[in-house]
Amino acid sequence: MNILDYIFIFSLLLLGYTFFGYPLLLTVLSRLFPRPVRRGGSLPRVTVIIPAYNEAEIIGRKLRNTLALDYPRDRLEIVVASDGSADGTVLKARRFEGAGVRVVAFGKRRGKIALFNDVLPSAKGEVILFTDASGMIEPQALRRMVENFDDPDVGGVCGIYMFGFDDRTPRGRGERSYWNYEFRVKEAASRLGTILGATGALYAIRKELYVSLSPGLINDDFLIPAAVAARGFRVVLDKRAVVVDSDADFGSFARRVRVAAGNWQQIFAMRRLFSPRYSLVFWQFLSHKVFRALLPFFALIAVVIPFIGQASFYSFFRIALLAFLCLAVLGGLLGRKRVLPRFAVMPYYICSGLLAGLVGSVKFALAGGKVSWS
Repeated sequence: MNILDYIFIFSLLLLGYTFFGYPLLLTVLSRLFPRPVRRGGSLPRVTVIIPAYNEAEIIGRKLRNTLALDYPRDRLEIVVASDGSADGTVLKARRFEGAGVRVVAFGKRRGKIALFNDVLPSAKGEVILFTDASGMIEPQALRRMVENFDDPDVGGVCGIYMFGFDDRTPRGRGERSYWNYEFRVKEAASRLGTILGATGALYAIRKELYVSLSPGLINDDFLIPAAVAARGFRVVLDKRAVVVDSDADFGSFARRVRVAAGNWQQIFAMRRLFSPRYSLVFWQFLSHKVFRALLPFFALIAVVIPFIGQASFYSFFRIALLAFLCLAVLGGLLGRKRVLPRFAVMPYYICSGLLAGLVGSVKFALAGGKVSWS
């Protein structure tokens, strides 16, 4: 065997570990060493913060949904933070001020992190609930989430997505399969100790644990929970808390490119987690964040080497790769006609995801680490 063969084998091992080995190991450990959450019935004061940029079409529905939460109204503060909206979002949100909604309007768009840094210091809640304008929260979700904060080790809680768009489409099927996989991983991580990334449309933390972050960062739903976990608190998943997200951009290629670029930004922003003193969090960060960001590169290596390598065992991989890539191409072609067969869903979704990862990584490098969210 030569160096090329060893690189190929290492790439396959990393791909296998990241996709299958890590989730399996996490599941086994979580079954052997579970850490149940000690839930209670207290009702802390909660501030719901809704960041909004040009959400005029949906902000009224979102506020009616939030006001309908099964939670004592005198224990609930609702804040709409407009990030330079220019489409009437602020005017529509202010119609709800009589119901107790507070609207904070910023004249220039700066991103979610900047909004949170400015608004959260004046929040009245002991718990901060972060939710997107497109996410409709089920009435019991908030009450179920705060039960977890009776456990002093819990610093954050996140809910789960249900899809408000048509998941019978090729993209919808792939997105549903991905999130089913992702939530199984989160469930095991939560049972074992902590998760790092949350559900962006529905997660909460103790206000005292919020740390101001650099305004240039994106993907708050990873950075904020990861910062809570880095301080030694658990961030747990509560499957009883459900949000229905109808974001039309959900799962699009452009969004996945931005997420991939944001992943690299998060790795550098949270680089202090590269320390054995974080033990479990360090392992999770390495396995689920760093290796995930590297997947497109190792996948590219695993695709190219069988066609240039000389070893006899590459014959099998050439055939397997060609079959897999043909299924992915078939999925791409038929997907436009909304007739993507089930057996082509995952090859298509995996390949498009890896391609988005490559594009996002390149964009991150060319932009010098600066990433924006459209």
